[in-house]
Amino acid sequence: MNKKNYESSKKQRQLIGMACAYFSINKEDKKAILLDRFGKNSTTDLNYAHAEELIDDFVSKGFTIKSTKRKYMKRKSIVGKKPGKLVALVSPAELSKIDAVAGLISWKVENGFQKWMKKRFKIVKVKTAYNAFVVIEGLKGMFENQMKKQYGPDWWQQPHEDVEIRYYIAQHFPA
Repeated sequence: MNKKNYESSKKQRQLIGMACAYFSINKEDKKAILLDRFGKNSTTDLNYAHAEELIDDFVSKGFTIKSTKRKYMKRKSIVGKKPGKLVALVSPAELSKIDAVAGLISWKVENGFQKWMKKRFKIVKVKTAYNAFVVIEGLKGMFENQMKKQYGPDWWQQPHEDVEIRYYIAQHFPA
């Protein structure tokens, strides 16, 4: 099938629009380029071959096209979502983060973390990425509330001797 005579596709028109934004080409300049090169006023008037030619020209001048097709689901896209048919297991990095944040909290009872996790989330052991997400966010909230009570509402702006607290502040409250 020869696409030369067919009209430009929606994807081509989107790419031309993104390229114009990339090169800071305003509407008037874009219209002038289209009129000068192809005798057309709009990208919708271009045929497939002309649109392809214009895109190739933008690419030769530095515009890059990144594919959005994904062959597999990335881990970040599942973390934080309730489990359905697809369940991601907890990663060692997530377990490490849980241990680190739980270590910053002053627990009032022995096995306080385990008891809190069971009572609050009905989780005995963190097994999935979703469980890890929920527990980490809960721990972060608890730690920040403890720090607010102890040092006031702007606790992260004060100097702290504990290296772990300074690391937490650097990670969650960047300057």
